[in-house]
Amino acid sequence: MKQLKNYISIINMLVVLFTLMFTSCSGDGNDDGLINNGGGSLEPAQKHNGHEYVDLGLSVKWATCNVGATTPEGYGDYFAWGETEPKDVFSLNTYKWGEITEIGNILYLKYNRTDNNIVLELEDDAARVNWGGEWRMATIEEQKELLNKCTWTWFTKNGVKGYKVISNINGNSIFLPAAGCFVDDNISEVGELGEYNSNTLDDYSIDCWGLAFISTEYDYGAGARYFGKPVRPVCP
Repeated sequence: MKQLKNYISIINMLVVLFTLMFTSCSGDGNDDGLINNGGGSLEPAQKHNGHEYVDLGLSVKWATCNVGATTPEGYGDYFAWGETEPKDVFSLNTYKWGEITEIGNILYLKYNRTDNNIVLELEDDAARVNWGGEWRMATIEEQKELLNKCTWTWFTKNGVKGYKVISNINGNSIFLPAAGCFVDDNISEVGELGEYNSNTLDDYSIDCWGLAFISTEYDYGAGARYFGKPVRPVCP
C-alpha cells in the first residue's frame, strides 16, 4: 500500500511538471511577437467587432492582422488608397478616383483641390468598410507614434519576413509582414518591403503618406495612391 501511495505521488508530481511546462510555452512556440509572448505581457489579445487587437499603450489599439488575413504573418488583401475592394490590377487606369485625360494627365475625381479633402472619408476606408465597428486606417500621427514609441526589429515569423514592433511602454507587440506592393498586375519585393498607407494624402498629389520599411530600415514616407498595399487597421 505504501508503494502504491508513493507511485501515485510520483504520477501527480509528473502531471504538475508537464502542466507547468505547457503553460509556460503557451502560444505557437515561434516567438511571434504577439501580445501573449512578445515581451512582457501574458494577457490574450482582445477583440473589437470580431477582430483581435493589441494594446501597445498608444493612443489607439493596433489590429493583430491585416485586412483579409487570418494570421499576423498573412499578407491579406491589397488596396489602392481610397478603395475598399481588392483587385488584380493597380494602375492609374484602374484607380477608382482617377481618370486619364486626353493629354495623358491624371484627373482625380475625389480627394482633390475641388473638394479640398486630403483625409479619407470612412466610406472609402478599407478597414472600416471591411471590418466595421470602429476600425479604420491609421492617421499620420498614429503611424508616427508607432514608429517613435516602439522598438522595431527585423523578424521572421513562420517563414514570413517583416518587423516585430514592440511597445516601449508595456512590452506588448505586433508583427507587420513585408507584404510587398502591387504595381499594375505585378507584386514586387515580397519579403523585403512593407508599405502601409495612412488615411492622409500628400497635398492632393499622386502620393499618400504611410509607413514604409525594408529589412535594414523603417521610416515614414509617401507612395503612389493607386499602388496596391496591405491595410493594418486601428481602433480606439
